[in-house]
Amino acid sequence: MILSDKIYIVKVEDKKMKVISGKNRLKFKWLTGDMDWIDHGGTWISKRLNNGDWDYWLTISICNIECCGSDDKYLVDLQAVSIEAAKDKLEEAIESCCYGDIEIDEMLKIEALVSYGVTATLWSETGNNAYKLLKEARIQATGASSMFGFYMDGPKNALGHTGWDFISGDTSLDKVKHLYGG
Repeated sequence: MILSDKIYIVKVEDKKMKVISGKNRLKFKWLTGDMDWIDHGGTWISKRLNNGDWDYWLTISICNIECCGSDDKYLVDLQAVSIEAAKDKLEEAIESCCYGDIEIDEMLKIEALVSYGVTATLWSETGNNAYKLLKEARIQATGASSMFGFYMDGPKNALGHTGWDFISGDTSLDKVKHLYGG
């Protein structure tokens, strides 16, 4: 979904991603990944957003998939993550990261949930031009932040789990067995 026919240029400097032109675009700051993110991947995070029930953040991740035998070089995902929605999975996610004795702040909780996979994928695309993919992810992020419920309502896998299931970490079969007569 393209929200505008204007040309936007994504500029990535010092791990900060911004659109050079365009209004009302979300800004993303570096969350985690490799210094050489173009070759080894990285994740950026938006400001705190709210859907009326709880706070959430959007993340944009890039992964170099060339070594996986793909015809495309990059995979870029737009995901939503919420500490409040995933409260039942938060402790497991933090334990999986082996942070040790450091103080676990909000950003580390978010990083743990993203690493553990307790996120809802709102948009995903592969291609060979990282900058075009990141630009499109930013455009998608603007739409997702204003139409969050619509992005979350649709099925996100073949079993019928929605974004709401994924963001809470509840992807059990019990959630979707009614779709199959169970």
